[in-house]
Amino acid sequence: MTVKRGSCGCCSKYEESLKYHRQALVLAPQAASTLSAMGYTYALIGSYSTAVDCFHKVSLPDELSLMHTHTHTPV
Repeated sequence: MTVKRGSCGCCSKYEESLKYHRQALVLAPQAASTLSAMGYTYALIGSYSTAVDCFHKVSLPDELSLMHTHTHTPV
């Protein structure tokens, strides 16, 4: 993935961040915090489709996924 370059000079920091996050994914491929951080970083640089891909890879914990599939009945 090529990161869009701007004139602000901050893109190199985003590239560096993405480099380290990719290394982190090697150690923990499904780490939600890493995938979310990568998605946020891609969004900051304007790579929105890649950001969305990262966010979609985040797995919800079982408790949260159950909340989305079942209706809650008050007691």
